[in-house]
Amino acid sequence: MSKKFVNICAIFIVIILFAHLAHFYFCSKSILPEFTLEQSRTDMNANYRWAQSILDQGITNPSPYHPYMKEIAPYETWVKWWKGEEIYQQSPLYAYLMALSLKLTGSLLPMHLLNVFLGFFLCVLIGICSYLVTENKKISLIAFILAGTYAPFYAYSWPLLRDLIGWILLLLFAIFMSLWQKASTHPSEKTDLKIAFALGLTLGIGLLARETFYLIIPVSLVFIGVIAHKKKDYRFIGGVVLALFLSLSPLLIRNALVGAPLFSSSNRFSETFIQFNAPSALIGHFSIPSELPEIMEKSEGKPLIVVKNTLLAYDNPFLWLKKVPQKLLNLLAPYESPDNQCIYYLELISPMVAWGSPHWFIVIPGLCGLGLSLYRRDTKHLWLWFLASILLFNIALFTPTSRYRQSLAMLWVIWAAYYFYAIYKNGWTPLGRSQILLLILGWVLCLGVFDTNPTSPYYRKNEFYAAARIYVKRGDYNKAQDEIRLFYSLKNVHPKWPLPSFVYPPVKEKETNN
Repeated sequence: MSKKFVNICAIFIVIILFAHLAHFYFCSKSILPEFTLEQSRTDMNANYRWAQSILDQGITNPSPYHPYMKEIAPYETWVKWWKGEEIYQQSPLYAYLMALSLKLTGSLLPMHLLNVFLGFFLCVLIGICSYLVTENKKISLIAFILAGTYAPFYAYSWPLLRDLIGWILLLLFAIFMSLWQKASTHPSEKTDLKIAFALGLTLGIGLLARETFYLIIPVSLVFIGVIAHKKKDYRFIGGVVLALFLSLSPLLIRNALVGAPLFSSSNRFSETFIQFNAPSALIGHFSIPSELPEIMEKSEGKPLIVVKNTLLAYDNPFLWLKKVPQKLLNLLAPYESPDNQCIYYLELISPMVAWGSPHWFIVIPGLCGLGLSLYRRDTKHLWLWFLASILLFNIALFTPTSRYRQSLAMLWVIWAAYYFYAIYKNGWTPLGRSQILLLILGWVLCLGVFDTNPTSPYYRKNEFYAAARIYVKRGDYNKAQDEIRLFYSLKNVHPKWPLPSFVYPPVKEKETNN
């Protein structure tokens, strides 16, 4: 590797690290740090309350905090559907990290800073992974730069959500599998065992971080087992399984102590499956289907029966299949549907989100790069193909909303770099021109035909009203009113529309002399 290339890499590393720190600075100086406590119906707030319950109850957390929908059923009914309140509401790793931060510092700001460094580390891993699957340092640099300019990665590196850890572990899985694939050309027992342990730890910690690994672990173990059997490398599969159980041992011990099912790390499957697959479920938006309470009650919260009864809620169960292509098509939608934190509100605060590369810019060359890797039958991409199929299946079962489609975005970034480099190499040849034309056509379709999400909630009131309530608590009624006026102007609401009463100071009663 030339000294010039190393210097170029160093410059971009400094620039992208600075961009992540600048994003942290802009967010920390805004109203955002107080959103976690103010927005009670968000995953950020649920994680905070869960972390508090860990501090209150101890490390086994026998009765973890569970968010639930009061409008659907009382807490006792939800506990019945969950089969006990001792089961975690979702994979617990992030909540325990937050509890540790609160115990050591009494503040949530270190978690926000950790998120920012995780966002930068994600960019680095994307660069490393792209080098392993392409063996081209220029492509890896392009991938690192694309990841460092990608707006949604910045947007989701501020809210206190567990997604970044999950994305990093997915990339580490692909990296370790690619290293094992590479090591097979230069077999070394010691190297293989190191990779086996790293892979097993990644899978185990992945399950503690994200429920997606319930899909990845069994399928990958079958793949690893078949390949190891062909290579007569039984130590490798043994090392993976051993490291997997070691990393899962805290969960297994905790569940045994509190009486929860040993391998359970979440009670949300049934509720989430209904939420995104019932007949009245919306594609690309969070909503509560009217069928949810009836299906949960009829199924007693049992996952397989929930799936069956959700499909039977249709006039014809096969009508559910219509939702699958709609969900996959929604991956191409340029509009970022509001999630726990609306990306468009973050654009008003952080220039990195406002001026970063949007999803539509990345996904089209990413799909072109995927197609190119398949056309070339480049087996170095095998584990990226494997991850993409698992993640697409997961989205087909659940939701394509903004935060969830970012798990695929890291793969689009790698394949986008792969495709951009192919265009660069082909130049203004007939092949190069056709690749450019395909890319432009994809972007046009993405911004036109595939723009299926309504933009009416482009800005939603949640963030603006939360900010206004925070200013009211501070006693700054002028800023509270300005926040609502800003929302009205962005939504093109008539300027004379009355402001909500809570943004005005209370009227003091006149004292009367008796």
